[in-house]
Amino acid sequence: MIRAALLACFMASPAIACDEYVFHVGSYHSDREFIPDVNETNPGLGCRLGAYEVGVYKNSYSDVTAYAVRDWTHSSGLGVFAGIATGYQDDAAVSDHGVTVLGGAVYRGDYATIRVAPTYAKDTSAAGAVISLSFTFGDGQ
Repeated sequence: MIRAALLACFMASPAIACDEYVFHVGSYHSDREFIPDVNETNPGLGCRLGAYEVGVYKNSYSDVTAYAVRDWTHSSGLGVFAGIATGYQDDAAVSDHGVTVLGGAVYRGDYATIRVAPTYAKDTSAAGAVISLSFTFGDGQ
């Protein structure tokens, strides 16, 4: 809850205006049989400034995640992304002390962003992928 309040203050600050606002919708997990009670409804809010994005959302474990990512995209909208996130269990592939490293492929369209990232659970050795969807609104269109 504190993370959400901090993000709301950040997004409302007149000193830092978002190019676009991001509305997280959901995800699909290819390895869903290995995640008990996987949550694929992931509402959240974010702020995009150029190629950078910060925000919060309800993650696949139904916990709150704060994140920061950077996209490198071609004019076609296809590219890659990298970043960090909080709120994931330590059994994630690259997670330590509550911080998880993110990375994968991204498609940034006019009003929607699709991200595809590899997943790996250390405790079950299950590998897969997660596909996430968000919508964007703002001056960056």
